Amino acid sequence: MKKHTVGTKPLVSVVTVVFNDEEHIEKTIQSVIRQTYDNIEYIIVDGFSSDATCSIINQYIENIDVFISEKDQGVYDAMNKAIQLAKGEWILFLNSGDIFYDENVIDVVFSNYIDNGESMIYGDTIYYNPKTGERQKVIARRVNNEKESFMPSCHQSIFTRANELKEHPFDLRYKVIADSNFYYELDKRNGKAKYTGTIISIYDSTGLSARNKMRNLKEKYWMYYRHNNPKCLLYLIRIIKNFVFNHDTKE
Repeated sequence: MKKHTVGTKPLVSVVTVVFNDEEHIEKTIQSVIRQTYDNIEYIIVDGFSSDATCSIINQYIENIDVFISEKDQGVYDAMNKAIQLAKGEWILFLNSGDIFYDENVIDVVFSNYIDNGESMIYGDTIYYNPKTGERQKVIARRVNNEKESFMPSCHQSIFTRANELKEHPFDLRYKVIADSNFYYELDKRNGKAKYTGTIISIYDSTGLSARNKMRNLKEKYWMYYRHNNPKCLLYLIRIIKNFVFNHDTKE
């Protein structure tokens, strides 16, 4: 039977994108399938991995609603594919290496959910560095806070309206901050959001954007420039300072 919204329990689509991550994919899958909320659609999009990633995924295939493995143009292209496949009212991206804070996360958020037209529901995050074992709790920025309130948390801790993602897919011109651009534009369309006051996810802080400091700065500059936001000047200064003092040109 196809999954769908039941009564006051919305169907929640959890998406995992992965490429050649046999080391971490299993813990992410287990984190999703152990959720106590009983109306979850699980989608995995693999970028045609050449290691044991797909073999591990296939061990859990009965718990996965949609699994595709094919070449893509990067993580946001894979996320866009998943968005079009998703049937849920809400979508959360929990990429390989990331996990939910505990098994009750989605149940706490949605079991007694009252729809007030929010475009996103978000919570706090534990940033975890698997190389050092360091853990840091990051409190989500409140909506309408003057500091980048358009994306109050990382996407691993944001449930987003599926229709917003389907109608406005991630812009593939951005390789590491397409999610920031999406939430910037979403804030302009419908900035109404709900803060849960709970920890949603444990995020692998060695992920894509963390590994691409200079590219992150450059893409933030172009994002604000394209939106005629004077904040682009701040990022231009950061790029220059980073180049002059750190010589960090890694992209």
